[in-house]
Formats: sequence, structure tokens, C-alpha cells
Amino acid sequence: MKPISRVVRLEYNSFYVAGSRNVQVPAPHGGQHIVANKHCINVGCRMWHDGEIRIDIGYSDKVAPRGQQRLDAVIETPDRGIVLFDANHPEIALWPVEQTATRIRIYTNHEAEPDLVQVIVGA
Repeated sequence: MKPISRVVRLEYNSFYVAGSRNVQVPAPHGGQHIVANKHCINVGCRMWHDGEIRIDIGYSDKVAPRGQQRLDAVIETPDRGIVLFDANHPEIALWPVEQTATRIRIYTNHEAEPDLVQVIVGA
């Protein structure tokens, strides 16, 4: 499957990567900008008034990482899909997966306020 790229302005400075929208979103603490639990990843990014952000999602053999790896985690994907969403966008992107637990790596071009975030799925 070909990677998906979305350019969005997010009212709040984060979006979520999860196996469904019905999850407990982990709250950042202690200066962390990307936090995760077994159901969801909360990815910090720039605020809407600072401009658009580009979010790419794709399998590890199709996306060349750019920036720095910020997280390597496994989340539960019981419905065999990953949804990217935030408080206002019920679906930024939807990505099918074959497993009920899926490895996700997050790469960004800035530690605290990236305008490029890559969600790399698998392997």
C-alpha cells in the first residue's frame, strides 16, 4: 500500500495514533512531547496558528525516515486498523494492518513543535 500524506492545521498541539477512536489518550507530563500507552500514542506538534503540519503514514519498507526517531512502541490494533485523529478531526487518516498488535515508530523534524511527523508502521 502506498504511503498516505496529510497536511493539516490542528487547533491543539497534538494528534493521536490508535487502534480505534475509543481509547484513553495518554497525557504528556514532565516535558514529554510524545507519550504512549498500549492503546494510543499522543504526538505533540505545532499549534494551528504556527502553520500547517504534514503527517505521513506508511509501512516501514515504503517510507524513508526523515528527522529523528522519537518513539518506538507497539499499540493494540484489535480492529486491524490504525486511525490518526485529534480532538476536532475524527479521522485524519486510516491505515489497515494485519495484526492485532502493531509496531509504530514516530519520526519528527523537531523535538517539540514539528511540522513534519512520520508514522512508520511495522517491522
